[in-house]
Amino acid sequence: MASYLTGSSAMAAEWTLLVLAYILGGTRIYARLAHQRLHLLLSDIFLIFACVDVLALIICDTLSYRLGAMNADTQPSVSLHKISFASDYFYDVGLYLPKFSMLAFYYRLFPPTLPNLRIALKIVILYVTSCCMATIFMDTFWCGSTVSINWSLTNETCNVFTNMDLFVADWTLNITSDVLIFGLPFPLLRSLKLASRAQVYGLVVTFALGLITISVSTVRFVTLKTSNAILSVYIWSMAEYTTAIMVVSIPALRSLLRAGGRGTSAGETTPKLRAWSSRHSSRLRNGSSGRGAVHLSNLDEQNNSQAELNGVKSDGIYKAEEVVVRSDRLNPNDHSLRPATSSDTFDGHTQRLRNSVSVWV
Repeated sequence: MASYLTGSSAMAAEWTLLVLAYILGGTRIYARLAHQRLHLLLSDIFLIFACVDVLALIICDTLSYRLGAMNADTQPSVSLHKISFASDYFYDVGLYLPKFSMLAFYYRLFPPTLPNLRIALKIVILYVTSCCMATIFMDTFWCGSTVSINWSLTNETCNVFTNMDLFVADWTLNITSDVLIFGLPFPLLRSLKLASRAQVYGLVVTFALGLITISVSTVRFVTLKTSNAILSVYIWSMAEYTTAIMVVSIPALRSLLRAGGRGTSAGETTPKLRAWSSRHSSRLRNGSSGRGAVHLSNLDEQNNSQAELNGVKSDGIYKAEEVVVRSDRLNPNDHSLRPATSSDTFDGHTQRLRNSVSVWV
């Protein structure tokens, strides 16, 4: 690939990857704010920070290109060394922002009923945070306590941008973090009783998207270790970062696809159900009884099983078991409340929530 690459084609590839990442990242934020009508969560904020950071990285690459860094006969300069030093920060540290976004999502996703999984999550969070802090420290002081040595023209012995030992150390921390995050959610699948194999496969594919980032990172490592194709390294580096953003963003598209398949937004309800919910939402939430009393069974508020009925979106995976909503038309002269029977309905209708599993990122 490097034989026909030029600096301009490498930059075109980088900007194309950035646009794709921004499209998917923007779609996720749209799904959260406009479609689900929820406020931004911590995972969304980390994703936004990642989008800002990757923009700073590609600006550094563009400036380096204009200064001739992608040409074979590049002349070193203080400005170029400073830009390279800054881009090293934006890349090495920025790669952890999509990781923190995914971990924030898992923190809301993993239920308290799986304490061992929650403990494992906290251990991984501690490890990834330590890796991020170690990366910042190494990128700052690898060449000594005098940071300016990295852009000194008289120093030819150490530069964090070109130091291979530092590259291996940073990559090791990065890839091990990715592998741990990748393996975290799979024990959760064993605790879910899904209605079909398609649901199982869907969740496996969703969680397995992290393999894409791991694969791209591995290809970048091998390319840098086995060749001097600097232009390929620029492209693979941007591919790794943007792929991480896309992987974090893709699962959010599921809510839009489900809504498009039904022809109705997932955040909206039909007029009939909206009117029904408006008249009786207080009884549904409080489980109160009275004239036209509503009896709810198997409704777990902590897991937001009532989400589809009330149009409420929950972050994470929620499983809505079959819920039957019934009401009794009582005799005005009878002050006792008789149990509901299978023939009792509210306004002639029985509202049912069938088994469903949804993933919200």
